[in-house]
Amino acid sequence: MPIMSTVAISRARRILYFEFPMADDPSTPAGLPRTVLERAHAAGARNAVIITSAPVHADRYRALTALLRQEGIAAYSDHIEALDIGGFTSMRNAADDLLASLRDSNTLLISYGRSHAPTVVACAYVAAGVDAPGAIDMAHCLRGGRRAPDEEGGYVYHFGDYLNLNRGGEEAWGSDTLREVTLDVLQAPALGEERLTPILDALPAARRLVRKETPGTDKAPAGKEALTPVPAPVVDGALTPAPAPTAQEALTPAETALSSADEGIPEVQAEEVPAPKRRKERRVKQVKPARPVSPAPLPANGAAHAAPFYRSLQFKLISIISIIIAVSLSGMIFVATYFFSRYNRIQVDEASVKLAEVLALKVSSDFESIIKRARLIDISAARPGADPADSPIRGDQDIMFASTAQRSPEGEGVRFDRQLSNDDLLARLQVTRPAIEAAAAANGKTLARSFTGELIIHNVSQSFSAPVMALCMPEERDPAGRVNSIMICFVSLANIQKAFETRGDVTQAFMVNDQGDIIAHPDVNIVVSGGNFIDLPIVKMMMTGNSVNGKTRYRDENGVFHIGSFQKTGIGACGVITTVEEQRALEEVYNIQRRNIYLMIIVLTVGVMVIFYFGKSITTPIVRLVDATKLIRDGNYQVDIRPTTRDEIGELTSSFIEMGRGLEEREKIKAAFGKFVNKEIAEAAMRGDLALGGERKNVAVLFSDIRRFTAISETLEPEEVVEFLNEYLSRMVGCVNGTHGVVDKFIGDAIMAIWGTPVSHGNDTVNALDCALMMRRELIEYNLTRGTDHKPIISIGCGINTGPVLAGQIGSQDRMEYTVIGDTVNLASRIEALNKPFGTDILVSQDAYEIVKDTYAVERMQKIRVKGKEEPQQIYAVLGRLDDPARPQSVLDLRALLSIKPYAGGQGHGTDEGEVKYEILE
Repeated sequence: MPIMSTVAISRARRILYFEFPMADDPSTPAGLPRTVLERAHAAGARNAVIITSAPVHADRYRALTALLRQEGIAAYSDHIEALDIGGFTSMRNAADDLLASLRDSNTLLISYGRSHAPTVVACAYVAAGVDAPGAIDMAHCLRGGRRAPDEEGGYVYHFGDYLNLNRGGEEAWGSDTLREVTLDVLQAPALGEERLTPILDALPAARRLVRKETPGTDKAPAGKEALTPVPAPVVDGALTPAPAPTAQEALTPAETALSSADEGIPEVQAEEVPAPKRRKERRVKQVKPARPVSPAPLPANGAAHAAPFYRSLQFKLISIISIIIAVSLSGMIFVATYFFSRYNRIQVDEASVKLAEVLALKVSSDFESIIKRARLIDISAARPGADPADSPIRGDQDIMFASTAQRSPEGEGVRFDRQLSNDDLLARLQVTRPAIEAAAAANGKTLARSFTGELIIHNVSQSFSAPVMALCMPEERDPAGRVNSIMICFVSLANIQKAFETRGDVTQAFMVNDQGDIIAHPDVNIVVSGGNFIDLPIVKMMMTGNSVNGKTRYRDENGVFHIGSFQKTGIGACGVITTVEEQRALEEVYNIQRRNIYLMIIVLTVGVMVIFYFGKSITTPIVRLVDATKLIRDGNYQVDIRPTTRDEIGELTSSFIEMGRGLEEREKIKAAFGKFVNKEIAEAAMRGDLALGGERKNVAVLFSDIRRFTAISETLEPEEVVEFLNEYLSRMVGCVNGTHGVVDKFIGDAIMAIWGTPVSHGNDTVNALDCALMMRRELIEYNLTRGTDHKPIISIGCGINTGPVLAGQIGSQDRMEYTVIGDTVNLASRIEALNKPFGTDILVSQDAYEIVKDTYAVERMQKIRVKGKEEPQQIYAVLGRLDDPARPQSVLDLRALLSIKPYAGGQGHGTDEGEVKYEILE
C-alpha cells in the first residue's frame, strides 16, 4: 500500500511525501492516485519533486509528468543512483531543488519506485543548517518506522562535511524558517481503485524535464522557470531521469494558487516531533560576509566516524593474544590427537591382521575337511558293486551333491558322469536335481577350468537362492598327466558362514576367490546375489601381490576411508579380507579431540573478555585520534581534539593538529589551482612530479566549435559574449567531465578535449562519442532558453579521432602546459571543420569508427583528403547509440532535429588564409 505523509515546515510550508513503489508495475494505472492529487491541491502544493534511484519505464514516467502538468503542478526530476561519496553533487542538486521548491510553495515529494527520497529530505535539512541526527530522524519519520539503508547515517554526516568544505561560510537555505516538524501519515487506497485524470493516449519520444518560461502562468520568482519536455535517452524502454537542475533555477507555480484549508480532506494529526537542533557552523546560499567554520566536534566515543572494530588496535591486541593462546592449545590438542590416533591405528591394524589369520586358518581347516570327505565319497562310489545308498555322502552336513564329470562335447562345459546326492540335505535346503543341472550348465565354463589341474572354489548361490559353493578338483589323469575327469561337489556354506558372522560393530570379515567373487560374507544376501569385490583396493592388492598376507588404508567408492588386511587360505586361491571403517575405529580419539577443542574455546572466550576490558583503557586515546584522521580525510581540517596524556600518544596528537592546519592550507592551494588545470595535473604539480617531456599514448581527441560564433559575437556586447561563453562552456565541460575526459584547452569558443591521458579508463573512444552525444542533448536543452536577438539559437560541430599522440609537458621550466600533439590531433581538428559543409554535428574518423562500429549508428560521408595525408580519409556522421530507439535514423532526420541547413557554399575545398586544409572528394 502506498504511503502518503505530510511534513510541516514552520507555519507556511509543507512537504507532502508520497511513496510510490508500484510506479512501474504494468498491472497498475499510470500516473498518480486521485486522492494524492486532491491532497496536493488542498495543501496548495504548486511544485513536485520526483526522486528516482533506478532506470524507470519511459512511457509511465512521461505519463506521470504529463499528469502533473495537467494538474498545474510543475516538477523537478532528480536521480540518486546510490548513497556513495561520488554522488554528492547529485544529492546536493536534489536537496537544493527541494528547498527551492519549498521557498515557492508547499511541495509534493514523490518517491518513484524504491528510491532514496527520505535521504534527500535528510540532506535537505542538513543543507538548511540542521544537525545530522535531527535530519536522520526526519528520514526515519518519512519511512514510517521501516529500516533505513545501512549506509544512510554515515552518508548524511559525510554530506554535511562535503557542504562545509565546498560552501565555506555562506548562509544556509531556510535556516530561519525550519522551526518545527509534524508528521501526518495517511494510507492511500490501492492503486487499482483510483480514477486518474485522463492523460494523452499517445506520447512523443522519451523526454527529459528542463526549465523554460511558460506564458500564461503566474509570474514566477526571479530566476524561476517552468518545466518543458525535451528529448532524453531511452534504453530498452527504460528512462533514467537526468540529474536535476540546480536550485538557482526554481519552478513556475501553478496557474491557480489553491487554498491549503480544504475542509473536505480530513487530516489525522500525529504526535509532534521535537524540532531538530541546528548546526550553527553551516551556512550556505545567502550572500553574506564569510564566517570561519568552527572546529567539527568528534563523535562521542568515535561512534559516528569510527572504523569497524575489526580494524581497531584493540581488536589487534585481542587477536594477537588470542592467536597465541589458540595456536598453543590447538597445537597441543592436535599433537596429542596425532600420536593417540597413530597408536590406535596400529592397534586396529594388528587386530585386523590377527583376525584375518584366525579366520583363514579356520576356513583352510574346513576346506581340507570337505576335500577329504569328497575324496572318500568318490572312492566309495567307484568301488565295484557298491550300493549308492551306503555312500558316505549320506548324513554329510556340508556336501549335498557330488559327481565325476567329463568335458562336454562342445568343450566349454562339463557333463556329469557318476552322480551321488545327499537327499536329506537337498530336501532341507529345498534344492532339486534340475536346479543342480541348471547350476552346472550356468557355471560350466568356470568349473571346466579344473581340467587344467586347478582346484576351483566358485559361488553358485544364485542358482539355488541359498549360500552354496562349487568345489572342483582333478579326478583321473592319463599317463601324460592330463586330466581326463574331474570331481564336482556342491557344498552348503552354512557352516562356513558362521565363522564370518558380524564380529562387533567395527570389524567386518569376508572371503573371496581368485576372481573376487564373494564366497562368505556376514550379509547372506550379498553371498546369494553373487557379489563381486574385485574393484575393492584391498582385494586387488591380494590378487596382484605375492604375499600371503598384507594390510593397507584405502578409500571406497563412497569416499570413506578403511583399514584393511588380507590372509590367503592356500586353498583354491581364496583369501580372507578384514576391513575396519577408519572413522569408527578412531571415533573415541576424535571425541577426545572435540572435548579438548570445546575447552580451548572456553579458555579463549574468557581470555578475550579480560583483554577487551583491559585493552579499552589503552586504545581509547588512539581511537579518538583515528576519528580525527577520518575527519581530515573527509576534508574537515579543524578537528576538536586535545592531548589527554603526556606520553608518545599525546605528542602524536599535538603533531597531528599541526599537520591538519598545514593540510588545510595545502588543500586551499590545490582547490584554487585545480580550477585552471586538470585535477590529475594539479595533484602532480603539488607533488612536484611535473617535468618537461612526454610519452606516446593512444588517445581519443575531440574538437568542438560554435558555428558562426564570430557573427554572433559581433551583435553582442563584450560582457554578453563572456556571459554567453561561460554558460555554454559550463554545460559542455560538464559533458567532458561526466565521461572521464579532460579539457585540454579552450581556443576561443572551441573546446579541445582528450580521453586516455593522463589516465585511461579503457574505453576512451566510446567515452568521447558519449560526450559528443551529451553535448548534442545539452545544446538542444540550452537552445530552448534562447531564440532572441541577444540570445540566438546556436549550433556546434564536433570532430573525433583516435590514434597515437605525444602527451606530456610542453613549454619551458618557467611556464609549461600539459597537452597532446601529433597528427591525430590535427586530423581531429580538420574533421570538426567538415561539419559545416556536410551539414552534420558529429563526425568521426575511420580509426575511431573501427573501434565503436558495434555501438553507434553512423552514416558514411564522402571521403576527404587533408593536408599532410597522402591517402583519402573516410569520415562518418554519428546518428546515436544503437541501443537508443529515439536516435535519428538518417542524416536528414538529424538535420531536422537540430535545424541544420545544408551549407549553401557547396562542397569542395576548405581554406584558411589561402592555405588548403582539406578537400572533399566526389
